[in-house]
Amino acid sequence: MIDKQLITKILRSARRRSRGLKDHNLMHPTREWFSGLAVGFILLLSGTAWCVYLYWGYSTVEPETAAEIDAPVNIYQKATVEAALAELSARAARYEEFRTTLEARRFTSTSPEEAADALQTVSPDATSSTSTLQAEPSSTDTVLPEIL
Repeated sequence: MIDKQLITKILRSARRRSRGLKDHNLMHPTREWFSGLAVGFILLLSGTAWCVYLYWGYSTVEPETAAEIDAPVNIYQKATVEAALAELSARAARYEEFRTTLEARRFTSTSPEEAADALQTVSPDATSSTSTLQAEPSSTDTVLPEIL
């Protein structure tokens, strides 16, 4: 129930506020400022400690420990590389021969059938797979003469 003491207390607080006095019961700027600084300082110290921990962890690795890591080893297979290089150089030679033949016939009037015959005379195995590196001939091998 509301009694005389409660009413006078409410009136006193209202008069104090009207005079410019602040009620410090809800907000404490000094306390909140220092708590913010404390949290920031704690975060700074914990970040510094974590960085020092990581630095010491990586700087004290012994060479023997680092050598124990199993990494996949790629073995250089000389025969396979030489076979691939030979196949690629043969392809390059066939391509150059085909390109020079097509450039020579480009400025002359030829029909598509003659261009297809020229393709077969330049390299009869251009559309067949002769190596293990190329499994099947691509569809561009048969489309190329039709473009001419």
